[in-house]
Amino acid sequence: MYKLAITTRKNNNTSNYIVRETYIDWLSHDFSISLITPRPHHDYQDIAEMYDLLLICGGDDIEPGLFNEPLHPTTVLEDRQVESMDFALLHDFVERGKPVIGICRGIQIINVYFHGTLIQDIPSMVENTLQHKVSTHPIVCEPCVLNNYFPLKFDVNSYHHQSVGMCASDLDIYAISPDGIIESIGYDLILGVQWHPERMDDTHKTQLIKLMKDFVILSKTRKQ
Repeated sequence: MYKLAITTRKNNNTSNYIVRETYIDWLSHDFSISLITPRPHHDYQDIAEMYDLLLICGGDDIEPGLFNEPLHPTTVLEDRQVESMDFALLHDFVERGKPVIGICRGIQIINVYFHGTLIQDIPSMVENTLQHKVSTHPIVCEPCVLNNYFPLKFDVNSYHHQSVGMCASDLDIYAISPDGIIESIGYDLILGVQWHPERMDDTHKTQLIKLMKDFVILSKTRKQ
């Protein structure tokens, strides 16, 4: 089985590092999973060397100073140690040409890392948008790797109040919702999705696992 590293999040009520069981239920049959917790020195090179794939999962909001904006009143910041871990792990996997999947907060981490921006609060900052908080809506895919696994148009779940704003110049827009909100970005072996595939139907979950495995195979082939 391929080795998958998944980022954890901090439960502020208990100070425990956690990951939602929906990720484990979805991925544990196809990958050997390890949950990564923050380190004081933020050196994760051994993790990037050892594991085949990184998954940056959902969570709270990113420090807006990282994309040169002031804090919006609705922004709820993620734990600083967790945030540093996310960026450090992403850097180390990218440096080694290994695949990275970002889900919800994960797509936003990817975009900010590559110098893109975020919309800090869709309801108050963007007019005439769909309901993106606890809802379902369609997305339309651009020509990209998603076309090999999913239809050009399909419905996704939605649990976010922030989203990608300006897409980083090193990344491509893969999918957009009808109101213009960016729902997927990526480049080469990097994929970010704003929805939660681990809470989608079995067909969707299976197709994304196929994509993840294909990413790993391609990464390993390049190193031969």
